Amino acid sequence: MRKRLIVAALVYLPVNAVLFGLKLVPILTIPALTPHSATLIPLATASTFILALPIAWFLAPYLQSRAFAGMRDRAGVEFNQRPGEETQTVLRPRGAEEIGVDQVIGGREAIKPRDK
Repeated sequence: MRKRLIVAALVYLPVNAVLFGLKLVPILTIPALTPHSATLIPLATASTFILALPIAWFLAPYLQSRAFAGMRDRAGVEFNQRPGEETQTVLRPRGAEEIGVDQVIGGREAIKPRDK
């Protein structure tokens, strides 16, 4: 339950932003709604804060499912569980070659340690 709450809290803001955009664009682009924008925009804002809560709660288990396991592996996140403890999200250590540093800074020789 705690892991789902954490994921839902992380997903809440993007969901809220998408819902707000979906409500704001028609208010500002439809000429019949533009004169009423002074009341419609605050209503859209308040309703997106409320509607984003159940949507984020509904999406959280799907983001933890096996379907997103490949994405978590590429990001370097794994869920560790020790006996008697709740599952925790940890960042696994990765080497420079795995994260592609050699592609960013110009080759594997740039990663070598300097001699003293």
